Amino acid sequence: MISKRTPHYTTQILRGLRRGWTVAKICAMGKAGLLNAGDAPDPNFPARETIWDWMVDENFASAYLESRRTGCEAMVDELLAISDDRREDDDWYISEKTGELVRAVDHEHINRSRLRVDSRKWYVAKLVPRLYGEHVQIEHKGNIDLVTSRLNEGRQRALGVVQEALTDQRGEERTLRTVIEGTVTVVQDDGSDLV
Repeated sequence: MISKRTPHYTTQILRGLRRGWTVAKICAMGKAGLLNAGDAPDPNFPARETIWDWMVDENFASAYLESRRTGCEAMVDELLAISDDRREDDDWYISEKTGELVRAVDHEHINRSRLRVDSRKWYVAKLVPRLYGEHVQIEHKGNIDLVTSRLNEGRQRALGVVQEALTDQRGEERTLRTVIEGTVTVVQDDGSDLV
């Protein structure tokens, strides 16, 4: 059943996005009645495919994108919480050698936490690159004078070629009015401009 987009559903979805939740989570919580305290289960809450269909409306799409960007702030807070949480980084195991209970590092949990952090970092860097993207700084250490002098030499050679080309078949020279950045304007014998 496709749910009609109502202000209530739109508000619930955008609020969830601003909290950094996925659309799938918002829809599941909406159906279960867990989006707000005191909500009853709502079997008519839209499915995520329905929400994608709503994107054809420019107003909804714009609000959706803005809510997603705001949700990146919640994800950054979550990133820090995941990184700082050491509670399950080690666990109790029975030693195969001694049979005693020993505490050891749980590398699987640490790697899962790393994956959670990396996926969130990638997401916020792509969605809000000005704030969370990697900033690339390009530094030029070349000699600008060399480039400028070669450019001026090339312009002088081009001017010479242009002046030679301006002599018509009868040997009469036309007047060169302007040579700027490769654009040549001459005055024809009849007074009209030729570019």
